[in-house]
Amino acid sequence: MKLEKDRLIAKVDNLEMSYKQMIEEEHQTQADASVVPTKTKKDKLVFKMTNVPSPMPTKDRPNPNLNEAFEPSGAHMSCLKQFKGHLMGVTSLSYNPKKDILATGSDDTTWKLWSVPSGDLIMSGEGHLDWVGGVEFHPRGNLLATASGDGTVKIWDFVNACCA
Repeated sequence: MKLEKDRLIAKVDNLEMSYKQMIEEEHQTQADASVVPTKTKKDKLVFKMTNVPSPMPTKDRPNPNLNEAFEPSGAHMSCLKQFKGHLMGVTSLSYNPKKDILATGSDDTTWKLWSVPSGDLIMSGEGHLDWVGGVEFHPRGNLLATASGDGTVKIWDFVNACCA
């Protein structure tokens, strides 16, 4: 009984693989084919598939904004505060949704929390073995997720001041 069941399972698996291959081949032929409109006796437009690729356009469209003059993006802005504390480049930042706190991640393997707008360092975290490439607050603002080049994602709990 078990041997017959195993044979039937093998047959079903084989049929499923054959079916998947047929579907993939059908999709491939459809992707390779172009659609060409043709007219019939009743003056209805019918689309017919051919294996002829569509021609590439010979000219690029002109850029309508090529001759426009734009104001430089930073001309009307000025730096309000500069936060210094990381030993290497800052790779990511996130603003807390509930409080005026900014989180930064850095190539120096640390993350830091800053008070905004004063720029005071609130908390710093270590624990990753490689650069911190991403920081993001939980929507409630009580947790911070950090992603690192060491392949780990860590969740930091501010209430207990530890990795959750």
